[in-house]
Amino acid sequence: MKTPPKPYLTNPNMLVPYYLMHSYLYYEKAESLIDDHEYDEICKRLASEWTNITHWHKDLIDRQALQAGTGYQIQWSTMPRRIKSAAKALLAQATGKHVEDKATSKLNQPPPSKEELDFALDNIDRYPDLTANDIIEMKKAHGYS
Repeated sequence: MKTPPKPYLTNPNMLVPYYLMHSYLYYEKAESLIDDHEYDEICKRLASEWTNITHWHKDLIDRQALQAGTGYQIQWSTMPRRIKSAAKALLAQATGKHVEDKATSKLNQPPPSKEELDFALDNIDRYPDLTANDIIEMKKAHGYS
C-alpha cells in the first residue's frame, strides 16, 4: 500500500476533507488508510484549530464527535457525492482497490434517451448533488414518460 497524501500536515484547512474521507472509508466501506492514532490526531487538531479553519464542508462536521475522536455519527446518505468520490479515489490511489456503490453500479446501464437527458439537464440545478442518471430515475419513479 502506498502512503496516502497528507496535505493536512501543512494546511490545516485540509483537515476537513481528509477527516470526512477517512471517516467515509472506515465507517461506510470498512477500509482504513491510516491507523487509529493518526485518525485521532486529525480529530484533535481539527477540534483545536476549528476557529481558524475555512472549508466549504466544515459545516458537515459535528464538533462534539471530534472531541470523541469519531465520525460514526455522520449521515452519509445526505453527504455530497464529491466527498464519497474523493474518498474512493484516495483509496484507489493508495491501494489499487475500487469500491462500488449503487451509483457506480448504474454505469453499466444503457445511456439515457435524448428526452431523458433533456429532462435531467432542465432539472439539474434543482438537485445539485444528483447525477443526470439520478434525476432520470426520479423522473421514471414519478411517472414522467
